[in-house]
Amino acid sequence: GPATKDMYLNPRSFVVGDFKFDTDADWERGTKADIAAVIDKGANVFGGSSLMPGWGGTLSSSEIADLVTYIQSLKE
Repeated sequence: GPATKDMYLNPRSFVVGDFKFDTDADWERGTKADIAAVIDKGANVFGGSSLMPGWGGTLSSSEIADLVTYIQSLKE
């Protein structure tokens, strides 16, 4: 959104479908498992920014799965 122009780190555009992390070492970034792991544990665990906290204690596994499905649906 408009507020991102003032942010230190710009959020990733999910429309592009270019993901940063391969959390399960399968040589493929941005799989359902990778996205779910980052949502669950946070980006910092995988070498990313601590500004992306883990949500595993807040979101249920089904909510994380729904969020992964939504994120993947944004890719053009």
